[in-house]
Parts: sequence; structure tokens; C-alpha cells
Amino acid sequence: MDVLAGLLLIGLPLTYAAAMAVLAPRLLTRGSWRFDRPGLCLGLWQLALHTGLAGAATSFVAAMWLAAVLVGRSTADGAGWVSVQAVVLLWGVLAVAGVVGVVVTTQYRRLARDERRARRGLSALEAERGIHRAVADGTSITVVESPRAVACALPGRAPAVGCRHRVLVSSGLARSLDAGELRAVVLHEQAHLRLHHPLLLRLARLNAACVPLLPGPRELERVSGLLVELIADDAAARHCGDLTVAGALTTIGSLEGDAAMLLRAERLRARRRPRIRRGTARPVVVAPAPGA
Repeated sequence: MDVLAGLLLIGLPLTYAAAMAVLAPRLLTRGSWRFDRPGLCLGLWQLALHTGLAGAATSFVAAMWLAAVLVGRSTADGAGWVSVQAVVLLWGVLAVAGVVGVVVTTQYRRLARDERRARRGLSALEAERGIHRAVADGTSITVVESPRAVACALPGRAPAVGCRHRVLVSSGLARSLDAGELRAVVLHEQAHLRLHHPLLLRLARLNAACVPLLPGPRELERVSGLLVELIADDAAARHCGDLTVAGALTTIGSLEGDAAMLLRAERLRARRRPRIRRGTARPVVVAPAPGA
């Protein structure tokens, strides 16, 4: 009975994990509801990912438990064949766990190294070309001299002003947008930071890097980037209105030649929800940036 229970504990969670890897891409990439409810869609993707990983981990634990049961039984009964089965099962589980550990560790270090390099580059750009800095809602917002129309969220503390996170906005973008649209861009980037989107994207990239041959992880990495942008668009639109955010996206998409931004703008224009203010905006303190 213990052996049968162990086999069930190994097989059922592993089957569930495989089902999530196969079914999630098919079910969560169909229909227009994904664009109307990007937060729900991303939540379902994360649920499929984490419960699938939990299923795989449960199978590993169950396999080790079954091996221990077989070893105990062989010791009590003197059944050598059971001992061989237990040893093979135990070493097989340890081998798989070792391979998984090496792959995950290697890929995580590679991704972390790339992210650190990117953050150092952006921090250097902020220090060398920063023109003005604004502090709002615990976020340091720096205008960086650049002709391009870009903005980015940069997780990590800004020691100079004691802020938890940073947002960089190019001077080309600041000159191309009106005050309302520029505020919408900043709120969009703040939403990325507040909702921990960099962490979610890192998990999606790590998952895809560890199992590149499966469709589920690849699809999760692809759609996560789009979904977090739609979620941040909606967060900004709740404060500034759909048309303001759409105007900012249209300007940036036209200047940068980004068709995806133009499609995101059309999505907001088709909805045209009124602005809904939530909470009270904190005052913005403007100060010269380092090197200005």
C-alpha cells in the first residue's frame, strides 16, 4: 500500500505539472479577454507556473519518501531486490535534483549578471546626463539628456535622495509630451515598480531559460512583457484618463517606431473610460540632478 501511495504521489503532481505546461499556453493565449483583463490573465499565468513548479517539487519529495520506505522494507525483510529498487530510485531522484539545481543556478546567475550590468549602465547615465530630478511618492524621477523618447523604471534605492526606486525619463520625451501625458508616463513606470513587474519578468525569463524546449515557459516569457505593459497602462489611466495615456503612447510609438505602443493606444481609445482619481497625489519636489 505504501508503494502504491508513493507512486500516486509521484505521478499525480507530475501529471499536473505537465498539464500546466501544455494547457496553460493554449487556454491563456486565446480570446480578447486577455487585453480587457490583463491583470487576471497575468495572475492565471503565475498561478499555472507556481502550482506546476509545486507539483514537480512534490513529485521529487514523494520519490525520495518512497525510496526511504523501500529501503526500510528491504532492511526489515531482507529483500535484496527491493533494496536495489530503492537505491536506483533514490540516486535517480538525486541526479535529477542535482541537474535541476545546476541549471537553475547557472541561468539565475547569468540573468542576474545581465540585470546588474544594465542597472549600472542606467545609473551611470543618470549620474552623467541627469538634468533635473523630481521626488514623488517615494520615487526619484530623473530627466536624462537624450534625444530619444524613452522612459524606464529602475528598481533599487537612489542614495542621493533616499528614494526606494527610480524612474528615468529622457529629455526628448519630456519635450514631446504635455504635462498631463508626462505625468501619465511617470505613473505608468511607478506602477511597474509598485506591482513588482521587474520581479515577475525575471521569473518568466528564468523559467524560459531553464526549460527552453517547452512551449509554456517560452509563451509565459513572451506574454508577460505585454501584460505588464497593459497593466501599467490601466494603472496610469485610472489617474489620468484613457485618452491622456493613449496620447502619450501614440507620441512615443510614433517617435520610436514602436507599433506595439500604437496598438496599446488604440486599445485605450476604444475603451475611453473617464478618469478616476484614487487617493491624494503627493507634492513633487524638484531639485537639480547630480552633475547638472
